Amino acid sequence: MKRSSNKFVFITGLVACCAALLLSSCTKKTSEAIIGKWQDVKDNSVTEFKSDGTVSMTGPGAPAMTGTYKFTDDTHFSASVSMPMPPEAKGKVPAGTPDTITMTADCTVKITGDEMDIDAKMSIMGQPPQPDHSHFKRVK
Repeated sequence: MKRSSNKFVFITGLVACCAALLLSSCTKKTSEAIIGKWQDVKDNSVTEFKSDGTVSMTGPGAPAMTGTYKFTDDTHFSASVSMPMPPEAKGKVPAGTPDTITMTADCTVKITGDEMDIDAKMSIMGQPPQPDHSHFKRVK
């Protein structure tokens, strides 16, 4: 009786370990889960993260932005994107201002299924960082 009881405990433990390994292997790293197109629920802009570390953003009535991103750990990434200076702004900025607008951000990201939240500290053209929160849904 004692021997079959030990065998049952061993087999039960083995099955539990296999199940835990199987479930943990199904969870993607955030740096992998972020790949694809995401739509901001607030302004309908679309952001696409590519596996090569590039990112692009397009939105209604806004110029396209392109840039790069890099994960610093599983929940944080930094990004730098730029867009051409809008023609109507060129005459309103100081002489010597670059022809592109650059934005940098340090971001905390959380992905749950097909939804993503990003809390960012964004700086435009070297100005002090400002906090921002965006909620996205994956574009299918």
